[in-house]
Amino acid sequence: MELPVVMGRSCSAPLKVCVLLAVIFLPLLVRQRPMTRPPVELGGGQRRWEQCQRVLRTGQVRHSWEQPAADLCRKRQWTPYQARRALQRLARRRGRDARVVLVGDSRVRIVHMKMKERVRLTDYRRDFDLNGTYPTEWRTGSHETVPLRMPALSEDCVEVFVLAAPKAKDGSDDRIAKARCSIINTGAHLRNEFWWRPWLDELYGRRLDELADECWAGRCPDLVVLDGGAWYAVRKRGLDSGQPTAWVARFAAELAALQPRLARLAAATPVLWKLDELYMTEALRGHKSGVTGTLMALAAALHETAALVPQLVVWSSGVTEATRFYHSVCLPLELHRRPTFTGPVRDECLDPTHVGSTVRWLLAETLFDVLLMDVTPPVSGYCC
Repeated sequence: MELPVVMGRSCSAPLKVCVLLAVIFLPLLVRQRPMTRPPVELGGGQRRWEQCQRVLRTGQVRHSWEQPAADLCRKRQWTPYQARRALQRLARRRGRDARVVLVGDSRVRIVHMKMKERVRLTDYRRDFDLNGTYPTEWRTGSHETVPLRMPALSEDCVEVFVLAAPKAKDGSDDRIAKARCSIINTGAHLRNEFWWRPWLDELYGRRLDELADECWAGRCPDLVVLDGGAWYAVRKRGLDSGQPTAWVARFAAELAALQPRLARLAAATPVLWKLDELYMTEALRGHKSGVTGTLMALAAALHETAALVPQLVVWSSGVTEATRFYHSVCLPLELHRRPTFTGPVRDECLDPTHVGSTVRWLLAETLFDVLLMDVTPPVSGYCC
């Protein structure tokens, strides 16, 4: 039986998976345009940067499990040692440490934390006090302060929000006191920042403005990675279930409002928007998640905005890596009820919201490909 073809190549996953990936990524392949100029300080030049962007795009990069193809290039497989050595070479070349900034929700925070863990970054020690009360971050525009009923915050927490549910109808306070931190880690010639912004609201916009201002002042990040959308898909705001279509419309409107700010930042430094992995609940709950359909609609809205900001690159290849791992590792273990499902791979498969350790490092490897392009010798067949 002939394999279905997805985006110009054979797809070995189940037919439904192939169709799903085609629906998500086809707009990107048709409408996404390369950056019009090389980013700041990338000595490889425009042509190499356009080539390197292919590692970010499904349909243009060949993954390790795929057959060779003349029109596809490969991503590198980095060890932590190789990444640290390349960061050292980059620092010597530029006379400063590299800086990566991630803005969004927990789906980019886990990539930040994996980079911290594997490259052995240390906590940034803040020189200000975070004790006291903190703004709530649940509904857009809500900045009520509530006491933080949490253990002492770690030294790398430079900004904190409290996720607070509304009060009960009887007037009692049933708040969910959970802290979410923005985090900075340093070391190994890398400053790695994560800024907690789950909603595309004014706080998100201000962070984009601040990063752009830093660029124009000569303190530009080498790479900015954005995401946002998962909280719209699961409709977390105010514990309001709502209709998925209304949340998609809200996401699209708030993303469109950010377009000028995105364009200003992307004109100054490389900006990637990480496409959300699907919610894959089959191994945990035995059925597909309805959130996946909403994520597909959010992806379409993102492609529309990206088409209007030519220098904004949509990072889609990570979704392919996450989906392939889930279908080749997690689902077979669940379907056959193998004992190892409660063993080493448990943490890899039992969180439908966040990918496991293996995929997190695959995502980090892609970022290292882009970040370290300038000190990585060109090799035939590789994207960067």
